[in-house]
Amino acid sequence: MELFAKAAEVYARIRRTVDDVRNIRNQKQAYADAFQVSDRAGVEVHVVGSLAGGTGSGTFLDVAFMARDVIGGDEQSNFTGIFLLPGIFLRSSGVALVKPNAYGALKEVEYLSTTKGSFTVDYGFRRVDITRPPFDLIYLLDNINEQGRVVTEQGDLHSLIADGMYVQIGS
Repeated sequence: MELFAKAAEVYARIRRTVDDVRNIRNQKQAYADAFQVSDRAGVEVHVVGSLAGGTGSGTFLDVAFMARDVIGGDEQSNFTGIFLLPGIFLRSSGVALVKPNAYGALKEVEYLSTTKGSFTVDYGFRRVDITRPPFDLIYLLDNINEQGRVVTEQGDLHSLIADGMYVQIGS
């Protein structure tokens, strides 16, 4: 509910960030810093979070909807969701609902990704028409890999996510 209480501020922050990304000086600075920059015109949007519940975890869809509204109909922009599954949280206390929370979030994502048609979200200061899925690509990350290796520390998993994003964005 906090997102709806501060929706105008969140929307404005997303708008400022997109404007900064689109600003040519940022691209020139990236070249000057020897960071590989795509010459594609779109904006790469990455929404990173947890599907397990907790503070702010339910805002990922609204953040994507707001970002899509700010960017508009730009077909060259990509929206990527990177979401933690509940495995990393299972050893913590007070986590009885992490699996049901993740299941509910995944059902919402599935519904919004496969449903044809549109609807409107009223954020109080602005009504946003939702005509596309929230994400073009979604990565679901758990704390166990295909070989059965387990990451037990959240910070280690966060580092893996950051490294993966860096490789994806910089390649």
